[in-house]
Amino acid sequence: MTAIQPTRRDIAEFFRLGLLAGVCDLSAIVCWADFVLTAEPSPPYPFCDLSICESQPVSSVVSLLREIPGSSTPDLAVFMLLGFCYQFVQSNSLALSETLVRLHSMARTEDFPDRVDSALSNLDEDLHLAREGIHGTVTEVERAFSDYLARYKTYVPSIKPVSRNEKSEQDP
Repeated sequence: MTAIQPTRRDIAEFFRLGLLAGVCDLSAIVCWADFVLTAEPSPPYPFCDLSICESQPVSSVVSLLREIPGSSTPDLAVFMLLGFCYQFVQSNSLALSETLVRLHSMARTEDFPDRVDSALSNLDEDLHLAREGIHGTVTEVERAFSDYLARYKTYVPSIKPVSRNEKSEQDP
């Protein structure tokens, strides 16, 4: 993880962006909320709602994540998301082209730093040209996208929640 410690607000924003990008699931959010609820004597109320959000639509959970109080570190959640995507690339469990297109679309509607938006825009254009057979190959663009994500590997969040079932089996 980067030397910058994320705040609860940063982590909530990471999860919100991760849900929108399709790389985070609700069970990870529930585990994080459960951790906060058990670790803090007076956790903010939104964590109670997040703790039971697994059966809710993603859009509702995205709204709940916006309610987490606190200050955020500029751009950190986006960097965490890119680093998290790189982790998936390393495990070959990410559809690179699809993720590139989704992240590029998000960069236009979310508060991504300009340099990230520009890089994703260029990569998305390269992907379009490769798919049309005009210039390069999809494999080359995917490799370039993977290399770009690697720049953010130090920002991978150190959130390692277990599923509720695993948690209950570990508890005495």
